[in-house]
Amino acid sequence: MFSGKKLILLGTMVVLLLAIPLTVYYSQQQQDTRSRATAATTISLCATSLTPSTNCTATISTQAGQPFGLDVMMNPGSNTVTFLKLIITYDPTLLATASAQALVPNSAAVSSFGSPVFTPGTITVSFGIVANPAEVNPNLAIQTGTKIATINFTGLAVTPGTKVDFGATAQALSSSTADGQGENVLASKNPATITITASTIPTVTPTSGAQAANQPPVCTALNMDRANSGTAPYSLTFTAVGSDKDGNIQKITFNFGDGPVQDLTQAGGIGTNSVSSQVAHTYSNPGTYSASAVLTDNQSAVSSSSACLQTITVAKGTTGGGTNASGSAGPIVTAATPTPTPAILVAKPTIDKPGPGGNTLLNIGAIGAVMSIVGAVLFFAL
Repeated sequence: MFSGKKLILLGTMVVLLLAIPLTVYYSQQQQDTRSRATAATTISLCATSLTPSTNCTATISTQAGQPFGLDVMMNPGSNTVTFLKLIITYDPTLLATASAQALVPNSAAVSSFGSPVFTPGTITVSFGIVANPAEVNPNLAIQTGTKIATINFTGLAVTPGTKVDFGATAQALSSSTADGQGENVLASKNPATITITASTIPTVTPTSGAQAANQPPVCTALNMDRANSGTAPYSLTFTAVGSDKDGNIQKITFNFGDGPVQDLTQAGGIGTNSVSSQVAHTYSNPGTYSASAVLTDNQSAVSSSSACLQTITVAKGTTGGGTNASGSAGPIVTAATPTPTPAILVAKPTIDKPGPGGNTLLNIGAIGAVMSIVGAVLFFAL
């Protein structure tokens, strides 16, 4: 028979053996909760005319050949964000970056940013965001919505709607240890929809007398997305820019200087009086080449063959592929060499080391084990 003392001692041991693992479990749950951030940050593309305050979905109407801007807005929600990585995606047959200043960061909210990388259809860039924007500009508060940068585009061809969006790998990293340091807290992305209409520049028509002679189109620039020298095979994207005062441009003839000649009869504003059209070409062999673009209007008049010229020098390749140097200014912006993101900005998730709380749990476990042994000795001694 068990005595009353033995029953009390046995009950105490059972309670201790149950309480210790339950205490450990709930403490771990609290630590896990503290280590996870809430995905509450939103990034949006808004028309540049809007006040940077709330999230938005931009719907913009523009004309072919006309530049327009989009603001990259960030609403961090309940998070503290110090790093933002963006991959802007668009249709390169309908839109082009407008100039060499295609991406302009908001210096009041951004402490540093890597050199943007431009490729046909994408812009990749990383930003370091100041820990307390209110100290830089009291009118900006990262908790209420902040403009990160402005991106400038030009419409190329008529379309009822094309999207400018964020890539799937966009990131907004939290810097707060309480929120989960280094975690991606991006919750949603709002793209912009762009409608491009035909240019409305009127055609000059004589009011009386004999019909005025047709004026040939004018080619104003032949731009390249990279430097005019590299190693074979060297790939370039050429952009011909021009207009016709009294008609429409029906064709652009690209001569790359190494044999092939390409006629472009669609997209890039062809069919209107203003064009900005792209073609890609790869120089497979080393040498020096003279590339040109000639415009043809609706009355078969052509632009001057010496107006839009570029000289390309291709060296013998040693490892394959061209250089990624800076290109000339124009509607298409250079695919720049990526600059590594400053190490202080990229906060990587770390595994929490046991702190004072962890030592407390070990002490509780040790005490419980000692008490259990003592209780067992007393139990059998009584």
